[in-house]
Amino acid sequence: MYDRERGTFPGAEGVWGIQGTSRGAHTRSADSRVMYVQPWHVNAFDGGNTGENPEEPFLTVTAALARTRDHTGDVILIGPSGDWQYGDGGELPGINETVVVNTHGVSIIGAGGVLGSYWHPAVAADFCITVNGLDVTIANICFTGARTAGSGIMAQWNGGATGQWADNLAVYNCFFDGAIDIGIQMNFVWYPIISGCYFAEGVTFGIYQDPADGAILGARIHDNFFKDVVTSAISIEGEGCDIFQNYFFVIEAEAGAAATDRMIDLVNGSANLVHHNTMSCLLGAGAGAYDDCNTESGTDSWNQNYCIDGPTVARPL
Repeated sequence: MYDRERGTFPGAEGVWGIQGTSRGAHTRSADSRVMYVQPWHVNAFDGGNTGENPEEPFLTVTAALARTRDHTGDVILIGPSGDWQYGDGGELPGINETVVVNTHGVSIIGAGGVLGSYWHPAVAADFCITVNGLDVTIANICFTGARTAGSGIMAQWNGGATGQWADNLAVYNCFFDGAIDIGIQMNFVWYPIISGCYFAEGVTFGIYQDPADGAILGARIHDNFFKDVVTSAISIEGEGCDIFQNYFFVIEAEAGAAATDRMIDLVNGSANLVHHNTMSCLLGAGAGAYDDCNTESGTDSWNQNYCIDGPTVARPL
């Protein structure tokens, strides 16, 4: 049986019927809060409410974050909006904020599906969400720069004395539209998971690490689709990362034109496993081919990656 009042199973496996709130790695507790954010709701307000009643949701994610607590598995649910190109964004607006998540173990989940819960950066050239807390999950959100040009998610170590490391980040089933600059940037983050995301044509970097910052350790990056990402789909100084079952389409590569590092760039990393990815390029060297589209670290294992003309067990040269 499940708790019909709260909508969760015993043990707090997630919010009943809302994809992305059930997590094996980041378990909710019996004391977890589930808070709703829906800016267009007629009864939405910040101040004096708890946000736990879906009929009196918060106006902003900022207000919901202020009620989150460390390591209790609190969940913030982003309501659906009309920001999809065929919807009425004027009447049903999405989130228009730039927030910093310092709470450990919080989840921010889109309740409207990947193309139903929209998030716009409030500040030009900034990230919609900056994560400093541990064990943070973000899922089912469409990040868009259509109104204000900016980026999606930044996760970064914030100094040892603060206890904010941004490790164990999980990003599931998110969409980054072509007006977003960087989809997900991680600096000195350990053991993140990025899965089921779509990076649309026009994104500058899909998954990125600034070369001036610390390496990413033990990332699991899988089952994502990268469509004509402009500079590089995955560009990280990874150490011991597992990159598998991703899909890369670069129209220049398919046409035999130059596409240097447009797919995976692991230069200066070490001991990564890159396998079972599908790439729209030919095997071997030459403009737009496997060796042109990818760069390995020198100590990686690349095997069973699939190109247009067959699989390869070779590292890109």
